[in-house]
Amino acid sequence: MRYWVYLLLIGLLGTACTRDNKEDNNLNGFIPQEATVILQIQNLSNFKSDLKNSAYLSNFEEGASTYLDITKGLLQEVDSDSSATLSLSQSDGKSVLATYSASTRFPKDTTQLTLSTTISVDGVALTQFTRDSLQLYSAKKGGVALWSEDPEVLARLSTQTHQPSPALHRLLKTASGRTSATLYRKGVQDRFAHFFPFVKPAFQEDSLALSWQVMDINLEQAAVTGSGVVAVPDSLPTWGSLFRDTQPVENRLAALAPLNAEALLSFSFDNYTQFARNQQAFLETALDQEEVFSALETVGIIYLNEEKVVVLNMFDSAAIETFLNERQSNSRQFQGSEILTLSNGDFLNTCFSPIISDFKAACFTRLEDQFIFATSTKSLEAVLQNYNSGSVYELNPVYESISKFRSREASLEFIADANGMKVLMEEPIFKDSRLPESQNFPSGFAYSGQLVGGSDYYFNNMAVARIGTPAMRYTTTEVFRLQLDAEVATKPQFVINHRNRKKEIVVQDAENKLYLISPEGKILWKKQLDSRVQGEIKQVDLYKNGRLQLAFTTNDQFLILDRNGKEVAPFTMRFKGGNLNPLAVFDYESNRNYRFVVSQGRKLFMYNSRGQIVKGYTYTEAESPVLRAPQHFRVGSRDYLLFQLENGSLEIRNRVGKIRIPVKQRFEFSDNPVYLYRNQFTFTDNTGRLYTIDTKGKLSASRLNLDPLHRIDATSKTLATLTENILTIKGRPITLDLGVYTAPKIFYLYDKIYVGVTDLQGEKVYLFDSQTNGIPGFPVFGTDAMSLDDLDNDRDLELVTKGQGQD
Repeated sequence: MRYWVYLLLIGLLGTACTRDNKEDNNLNGFIPQEATVILQIQNLSNFKSDLKNSAYLSNFEEGASTYLDITKGLLQEVDSDSSATLSLSQSDGKSVLATYSASTRFPKDTTQLTLSTTISVDGVALTQFTRDSLQLYSAKKGGVALWSEDPEVLARLSTQTHQPSPALHRLLKTASGRTSATLYRKGVQDRFAHFFPFVKPAFQEDSLALSWQVMDINLEQAAVTGSGVVAVPDSLPTWGSLFRDTQPVENRLAALAPLNAEALLSFSFDNYTQFARNQQAFLETALDQEEVFSALETVGIIYLNEEKVVVLNMFDSAAIETFLNERQSNSRQFQGSEILTLSNGDFLNTCFSPIISDFKAACFTRLEDQFIFATSTKSLEAVLQNYNSGSVYELNPVYESISKFRSREASLEFIADANGMKVLMEEPIFKDSRLPESQNFPSGFAYSGQLVGGSDYYFNNMAVARIGTPAMRYTTTEVFRLQLDAEVATKPQFVINHRNRKKEIVVQDAENKLYLISPEGKILWKKQLDSRVQGEIKQVDLYKNGRLQLAFTTNDQFLILDRNGKEVAPFTMRFKGGNLNPLAVFDYESNRNYRFVVSQGRKLFMYNSRGQIVKGYTYTEAESPVLRAPQHFRVGSRDYLLFQLENGSLEIRNRVGKIRIPVKQRFEFSDNPVYLYRNQFTFTDNTGRLYTIDTKGKLSASRLNLDPLHRIDATSKTLATLTENILTIKGRPITLDLGVYTAPKIFYLYDKIYVGVTDLQGEKVYLFDSQTNGIPGFPVFGTDAMSLDDLDNDRDLELVTKGQGQD
């Protein structure tokens, strides 16, 4: 038997009846009748990125490529931004991929697939593609593109679609649609194990060979998780049937087990009488122990130093105390607890077969309502000593890494690291699963599985998570490293997820794909753009409902994208001739009545939140091309719009475009924008001179001994400058190693100022406080400017930067 961890049981039940995706239903009609494995993919392009970046799957030969080989190149050669259905027949290895033709394409940079010819099979025209010895065939029906290496299957599906069997049809509706993909399997499929070595069916008995199983799969960089359902006949004896018609109770084994335990295995039920009936039916023998254990709720096994420790949790101890008193021989005290020796400790094997086997209790002790049995006093003393000192398994990084993926209640559960999994594999419950001998469990990961028994179905969950290091103050640890489809082209920046107020990352690659990435390193979506994003992406709330959009310009477009990367009408505007500056977004009263300013050469376009040109705004053409994005500052009750022009003019205007502060002098602007520093408009020229203009128009200048390539950043009270390798923060200089540095960037987080710079030559990211003190743990590796923020609102800061190659 095999069983896996559920993320949210109620989540699966709650969405099973509400998911009605018309597109998915259309694709379901192209599932061959002989298919034994089906993979419903929410977004084919994102799914392939998830495969590429999964730290767990990369441990198996070449990771995702193993499965690509099984599908004979379908996933490798076909790409799409829409949902897709991949069907595989295990008997002959034939596969079919169905997706939506409007967005189906070949990956530009990887495929060598070439159009070979058009052939006719059973009167159906198919397009044949060839790459080396690989031949793929394609056909279209309506808006669906079909792909397969079997032309006969493709011809049949092109002329006649069919509905899946009633059993499969019901399961196809249970997928949540919120995960990377949904896996459907029929019976025992050993070949698929090479792709998801830990995502196994809950049951592998030959009598279940015709049963369909479903599991929602979520691929994150540091974790692989899944939740699913297995339907089995009510009369069929399986490991899960031991818990039929019982409800799980909360498992507290991790709060008792020692910190250094190798693995935990537990079983729970709210009705021991029903469990005993199921047990007798499973074993086909009578057991006369019901009264002794009638108050039993959980059975736990702790694997410790190559020995087992069994824990029985009771809600009433009277019956078992009498039972154990008849079997004890002597006792002694240890750290305030009584350890009692047993004269006959075989009863656990007899009473709890098959979940306990090969265990002879030599002694036991009691902690409140838990009775703890061990094969040696040494193991029992270790449990008591760790429990009394607070060194329990709940603090183990394995448990901490996996805990967010597990439910508090399960009929069966295991938690282990790689070594613990090897120990668990010797238990009957795992031996019966018929795992292949080559099954391995990569080190560095935590493994967890849960099963909840039902009547004619079982829920099963699984999770594999990279083991994290306990957080230490004043240290830096790598959260994730993500590989994009091409080299990173823009500075990664943080944006807000309006659903949970946490931060996510947006970045663009050299092929102009724009990515939205979760705090866990999962690519949420990617969108192909025509050209490079100009400057920073702005977040806006167009509809004033708390839902945020991304607004930006490219070389020749002004775009606004919604949460899912879809374009928001009418903000898909193209500007002939291109050469746009970064987008400027003004919100004068902080009431989300936005003004979007697009500057192109001398021209200025100001749009409102409906995408209309703002009437009454008069400054629509400058006397010289605008250098960079216009800026808005508010001082007191007045607004100031600033425009730096190529001819050296600095225009300071009001909301309607009229001159607010006349500036007659012209400047040789540096590559730095204007800042509002101490309520003065502050900027530098390319000779290193610092200029300030107050709200009355008074101009002042001072020399800061900055070189022509200097960079600055400023907030209302803090000024940071960088000239050659001298970083100055609030007038305090610090000499850095010789190198080529990015502009300093000031971050104000939790009432503390941080200043970051990156040495492009030495590939080091530095972080300092306002007193020029280096932050412990820095420098860290990085090849571009960095961003700093708190992604998950836990007051631990995260940094994002570009790594080597495509990281």
